Amino acid sequence: MSAFSAYVGIDQTGAVRANGTPRPLRAAMFVRETGRLVTADLPSASQDVLSAWARDEGVPWSRLAILIDAVIGLPAACWPSWTEALSGGDRPWSLFVRASGVPGWGRGPGTSWFSSLLERDPLTIPSAELPRRACEELAGANSVFLTRPFQKNVQTGTFRLWKDLASSPERWANVWAFDRRAVVRGPWLFEGYPSLLWWRVFGHRRRAPARFREVVAKAPSLGVAVRAGRALVSAIEASPDVADAAVLALGAACLDVEGRLLTPFRFFERDAISAGEGWIVGLPGDRE
Repeated sequence: MSAFSAYVGIDQTGAVRANGTPRPLRAAMFVRETGRLVTADLPSASQDVLSAWARDEGVPWSRLAILIDAVIGLPAACWPSWTEALSGGDRPWSLFVRASGVPGWGRGPGTSWFSSLLERDPLTIPSAELPRRACEELAGANSVFLTRPFQKNVQTGTFRLWKDLASSPERWANVWAFDRRAVVRGPWLFEGYPSLLWWRVFGHRRRAPARFREVVAKAPSLGVAVRAGRALVSAIEASPDVADAAVLALGAACLDVEGRLLTPFRFFERDAISAGEGWIVGLPGDRE
């Protein structure tokens, strides 16, 4: 049985303009009961915006899975001292809150804030030596501390989304994989990488926005029936960022059918590394 009724994918590519102001976020929602797939440009990833969208689509707030194309968590060695007493989802949420108090958006404020979490200026550390989480090493993903080259930088979008998430004063979401059971009556927040789901769920070794119709065609064989007209599919194929958001939503639905959204590999519930650093949706364990 699926754990969720609907799935939202949020892409962070180009989330901030060159002048440092936030852009609308490309997003997609898949509603399991109706098979409906919809896309939207969201002004932010705040509680108010996401809860209003769920309400408009008739989705129970606590039955919503939200996948963001951004980092959630830090390497164990990089947690600042003020988080040591925290546990579970409060640990990353405390980072969201702290980031939300930093003025401005974009690469400058983000780099300055993330640098404060390291003992050395990240610009003085060779790229290969920047701290990475276990899941990032396993997935071949870049460190959140990497800022150059710019196209490899996930930090700017992560900083923007963290600030959005903490725009409400109280924690409103359960944070996977730090939380192993619900601690607030609200949705679940996941870290999802579109390229990983393109491959692991839909069989495309590389992101293939222009072939999104193949994703829709394959989904039923994975237990997910999708209602998406030709015009919608064509519009999604014409926008790589929207295609990535839709793949996050549909990929999560397919993994949920198999029970692999919340539990991606055997003995995951007892895995201390993912509980301490976070994990990436759809990434298997190191022995699989």
